[in-house]
Amino acid sequence: MQTSEGDNRKRATIRDVSARSGVSIGTVSNVINAPQVVAEATRRKVQQAIEELGYAPAAAARSLKSRRAFMVGYPLFEPNPVWIMRTFFREFLRRAATHGLGVNAFAAEFGNYESSFTKLLDSGAVDGFVLSSVTEQDLRIDWLMDNNIPFVGFGRTISEHHYPCVDLDYAEGGRLVARHVRDLGHERIAHLSSNRQPADTIRFDGIAAELAIKGLEATEIATANFSVRSAEVAADELFDQPDPPTAILCGQDLLTAGVVRAAARRGLEVGRDVVVTGFEDSPLGEASNPSLTSVSFPMEEVAYHCVEKLVSRLQGEPPSTTLVQPELVVRESTSGR
Repeated sequence: MQTSEGDNRKRATIRDVSARSGVSIGTVSNVINAPQVVAEATRRKVQQAIEELGYAPAAAARSLKSRRAFMVGYPLFEPNPVWIMRTFFREFLRRAATHGLGVNAFAAEFGNYESSFTKLLDSGAVDGFVLSSVTEQDLRIDWLMDNNIPFVGFGRTISEHHYPCVDLDYAEGGRLVARHVRDLGHERIAHLSSNRQPADTIRFDGIAAELAIKGLEATEIATANFSVRSAEVAADELFDQPDPPTAILCGQDLLTAGVVRAAARRGLEVGRDVVVTGFEDSPLGEASNPSLTSVSFPMEEVAYHCVEKLVSRLQGEPPSTTLVQPELVVRESTSGR
């Protein structure tokens, strides 16, 4: 698989070296960047695979070993809620500064990430990246891993790569809301989500596991899209059932507005006739009427771990996953029964 100037065959990647040598991508990365942490026999095996395949790290990755920009790249792929940016980004900047790092926030598109990343790396503008808005099958992660670029992802994917990751413990959040409504005496319970991310499945698994302890099951329903109107339509489906749920656990705070609207049209009082919970504890939760019981995650802690993990990767440490723990904030939408 060696290439020459006139060879059109695909250049070997770090993934190819991993497969040839029978070790993880992280181990290959350590052989390249921090060989002192890898056993000699493993180093020899990886080096042999590198030579056989003619593997050479991308120019951007090679340059990272010879210089430091002391800057973290933070791609802005889509608008984030202001309240998230206020909490996460403020702590992100502050924590990076404690390590002598600045933050280079730049606009990018999912379909054009390679060009944006390469330009920053080749110009020496950043040392690595922190990714938010991670999707279920995120090609950015595969590209960064294949090119041996340090990064941390905020969110889990179904990628075969083992990459440094910070995420919210959605399963525990699901268990918290399920336990809360179960302890209030509810047995007909539904989970309503936008069904767009792995978080929806993970959260429902937590709900199902908690209810199973008492021999209960939850109904699962997804909205057509992430909007109040689609949540209202989904809630109507639930209320039209012969034995409608008396507790509806929503995957996002925004969706609760559609449930409240559907309940009001039927003369149902939220908090008394039906209880509703959200997830993420946005400002909407406290401002809504009734105020919303929701699962809260400390976004400052997420930012802290993102920076710490990137610093560890820049120092050659192996990748790891950190799950940030939630808490349940109880308000009027579940307190009327």
